[in-house]
Amino acid sequence: DKLHLLDNAAKKTESDLYVDLSTIAKGYGVDVVADLLEEYGLHDYLVEIGGEMRVAGHKAGGREWRIAVEKPVSMERAIQDIISIGTNAVATSGDYRNYFEEDGVRYSHLIDPRTGAPITHNLVAVTVVHPSSMTADGLATALIIMGKDEALNVALHNDLAVLMITRENGEFKEYTTPKFEPFINREWSLTDNNRLRGDILSTFILAFVCFLVVAVAMSLGYLVQRKAIAGSCGGLGSLGIDKACDCPEPCDRKKARLEREEARQTKLNEWKQNQIL
Repeated sequence: DKLHLLDNAAKKTESDLYVDLSTIAKGYGVDVVADLLEEYGLHDYLVEIGGEMRVAGHKAGGREWRIAVEKPVSMERAIQDIISIGTNAVATSGDYRNYFEEDGVRYSHLIDPRTGAPITHNLVAVTVVHPSSMTADGLATALIIMGKDEALNVALHNDLAVLMITRENGEFKEYTTPKFEPFINREWSLTDNNRLRGDILSTFILAFVCFLVVAVAMSLGYLVQRKAIAGSCGGLGSLGIDKACDCPEPCDRKKARLEREEARQTKLNEWKQNQIL
């Protein structure tokens, strides 16, 4: 009763009242960029702003765009599903990133306007596919605030393409509308997810082992025999530990430099002595 919408304006009766459009701002930005690309005749693209996305056509090589729906966990980055949405937009709203806990109570950043309080139900993520990124963005937020049962009824009644994920008994459970089903890439499986995570872990371990081998090799001469591997000077030789170096290169050059400096210092001392005399 404090905000009145007119034909081409809005009127408020409470001075402190304001309208926050952040829920659809990123989606609107995606649509603006995508429409601009279309105007320039570009029909194969992916536009993403802050997680909201709109795609069209195909990516390089003629393959379709494949989009990962993130598993709603805060401690890691994992994949829940892979979807192929054709020429559409997709947006996800969740409460698993932005929240805080106090006195054992978890407070979501999503506020239910009907109560003015953070949501407390078990619906943790909602993904919506729609031709408009702004519409998908707004719908995802509205549906997650409703909760699973009400959101599912609204999605089915309006023939929306929606994926909902709830947390039940410590596990995640999916609910999809018939219009969303064709977008799910059934070739993606939990095995694929585990394999991807295993590949990432293997790459990390291999990189760490290579770094460790190089570090040990560079310091081997000083730590074991005070002799350097060719070209490394023991790694520690460059820090001024002269006796760690007796390899052909580059220690010979260093020794020659030290000898020249010593000779110059000797001549300087002799000159000073002659001046005193």
